Amino acid sequence: MRYKLYERASAARQRKFGSIKAQSAVIVRLEKRVPAELGNAMRQRLLQEKLNRWLQEQVEQLPDRDKVWLVA
Repeated sequence: MRYKLYERASAARQRKFGSIKAQSAVIVRLEKRVPAELGNAMRQRLLQEKLNRWLQEQVEQLPDRDKVWLVA
């Protein structure tokens, strides 16, 4: 099944690039699966980034007269 999917993708690439035809193969071996971990530091960083984006969106929605207090 996987081979057929690759074969179809390869044929689509050949149609896309026209006369450029190249064949290649990639063999990948998974030696160890390491599940993703969300450590406390990364969690804090992601939350801070999300807060910063939200705050920026809120500020952008303010009318200009209300942005006066933002000037440093």
